[in-house]
Amino acid sequence: METPSTDVAFKIGELEIFWYAIMITLGLLLAFALVTYLLRKRGVGVEFALELFLWVVILAVVCCRLFYVVPRIGSTYDITTAEGWKEIFNLRSGGLTIIGGIFGGILGIICCCLRNKMYSIARTADLVVLALLVGQIVGRWGNYFNQELYGLRIDDPAWQWFPFAVFITERNINEWHCALFFYEGVINFIGLCIGLTMFRRKMDRRKPFMIAIFYLLWYGLVRGTLEFLKEEHATFPGTDVGIVQVICYCMAAICAVVMILYAKGVIRFNFLDKYNKAPDPDRTAFYNLDGNCEVIETEEKQ
Repeated sequence: METPSTDVAFKIGELEIFWYAIMITLGLLLAFALVTYLLRKRGVGVEFALELFLWVVILAVVCCRLFYVVPRIGSTYDITTAEGWKEIFNLRSGGLTIIGGIFGGILGIICCCLRNKMYSIARTADLVVLALLVGQIVGRWGNYFNQELYGLRIDDPAWQWFPFAVFITERNINEWHCALFFYEGVINFIGLCIGLTMFRRKMDRRKPFMIAIFYLLWYGLVRGTLEFLKEEHATFPGTDVGIVQVICYCMAAICAVVMILYAKGVIRFNFLDKYNKAPDPDRTAFYNLDGNCEVIETEEKQ
């Protein structure tokens, strides 16, 4: 299966609409739909879902861009010139780092829940990581259209077929390579199924923040393992040890230990809801401070 020769889907006048942008937008919409659906199952209206979505997406995009730009200041981006600053804010030129998006998403969850203090930060984080997996699964197809996130070259004709490999034509490469974007999408779909299964458990049997920890564990294992199939990746000076692999595997190992200790009750995450207040009597409650789901109504509603 040959990948597209262009990343432009269509034009509106002089404005070019890229396939990558379409897939990212589709991923965001599906993620929002999942959040809205799961919140409604818990008795929460679309207002909180929309506010949470805006907080998380805006801060995630900002941090994605920061994590991409900052290491490249001086080489790719010249902050001593107006043109360099203009290029930093030019998102259409590409350049986003998913790890930065994770930190931005965490910040968005905290900000949103501190503004709406009837909601649990920990349980909201469990919800957001499920949406994040949806966005990653769909958004990775943007890499397909951009002809990026591919791996080692495939020389054996027996393996030169999709989805095992993709044919890269950009930059005059004209070679078959491992379809890393597809591998990651499939593996993350499995992770999403596991996460949704955990979310379906009754709230009094599911510890808050457990799904969020599982996501970090899953992401570390997936990203660290796929690094082995990349042609080029950053390594520690004088070694062949990948920097990203070490970081990801360390994160996965730490999360595995934390999950075990948390499940056994050795550690707790009650501090995540330190600033939560009791729900207002005239509003439907989502996740209260003790982690239970309640619906509180006024006498008039009853």
